Amino acid sequence: MATVNLSTEQFEKLLTTLASKRDGSFNTCRANFNGCRDSGRVEAFISAIEVFKKTENISDDDALMAIPLVLSDEAAVWWEGVKEDVKKWEDFITRLRHAFAPKKSAYMIYQDIVVWTFGRSFKEAAFKLSKSYLSQHAGLSSWLRRQAKPHAHLLYLPQIAETRIDACIVEYTGIQLRNAGKK
Repeated sequence: MATVNLSTEQFEKLLTTLASKRDGSFNTCRANFNGCRDSGRVEAFISAIEVFKKTENISDDDALMAIPLVLSDEAAVWWEGVKEDVKKWEDFITRLRHAFAPKKSAYMIYQDIVVWTFGRSFKEAAFKLSKSYLSQHAGLSSWLRRQAKPHAHLLYLPQIAETRIDACIVEYTGIQLRNAGKK
């Protein structure tokens, strides 16, 4: 066996050459797509594999050959059906988008906007309603405290079994009327 002696410069040049000629693959890529029909997930997957492909210097042909490594479930079945017709990487991306993230028609987008707006206005209305209820509740509580005789709440309020404020008011008013009748 012959030994080869290389200088530091020659060794660095050899490493650079080997690193640049390295053929990448998707076998270490963590991105995975299962075929869910969600445009956000499709675009995230495409972005991830595009970046991985570029950083690993994967050629278009090698990427098309290794794409099953990052597809699973419905997406893998879809790929088996179309792979013979796909010759370019851009064609793969276009077909993937078309199959799993179809564009919405104008009326569907309008419907989404209307539903989103209605949902937002409903939340705001519910918040205002609960806010007014709480302020009314606070007002009634302070009114009850002003109407009560000193220490009357310590004697009679534990007997109230209801937790709703309107039932408590009726019960508390009845206690006050009974106490007034005893005098």
